[in-house]
Amino acid sequence: MQSKHDIKLDPWFTVKFEQMYGDRQITIESLARVVQFEDLKHSVPYTPFGCCITPDGTVYALTHYATHGVVAAVLYPEVAAEFEVPQPIVDEHVDELPKMAYQHFELECAPLLPLLRVSAGRMGSPHVSWSEDIGLTEEQIEAFRLFCIENHSSDEEYFCTGLMGGGLQKVLKGMRETKGKRKELPPVDYSQKLVDPNEKDPYDD
Repeated sequence: MQSKHDIKLDPWFTVKFEQMYGDRQITIESLARVVQFEDLKHSVPYTPFGCCITPDGTVYALTHYATHGVVAAVLYPEVAAEFEVPQPIVDEHVDELPKMAYQHFELECAPLLPLLRVSAGRMGSPHVSWSEDIGLTEEQIEAFRLFCIENHSSDEEYFCTGLMGGGLQKVLKGMRETKGKRKELPPVDYSQKLVDPNEKDPYDD
């Protein structure tokens, strides 16, 4: 499966889409806890499976293992359709899906997806990735910062990325230097997990 973008999906993975069966269309709500950017300061979702963050800062905290690719296909059906990747259907449970085929789609088509993706780090350090061609928005960076404060213990935790690796402060610095950044954000403060709802918003100009 090849598109006008010269990205070609491996048939070894895509043939598994043909094995998908069922009459229940998978919705984003069955794949993730969805928290809008404006709600993150008061309700940061915990998940052991990682998340996807869209340019508007909405966090999709995965509720099932290895479903970043499924989430990407549901959020960006036009990109999935370009590569003949079907919308997910199941008979009963999300784990019936050909997850690795969807992960292959997500990884190969990453340059076309405006997603910030955070892995669970179940077999090592958490992995963070995004499209260098598209870059990140301020909302994505701040949503990532809040997500990590709630889901990861401290700046001592090592994050792997395609550009650099290191603690959260270093990763945030690298993100701010990518295309799409608009202004500096305050440093990470692990002294509290969630921001006091009565505290003045530091982003109010």
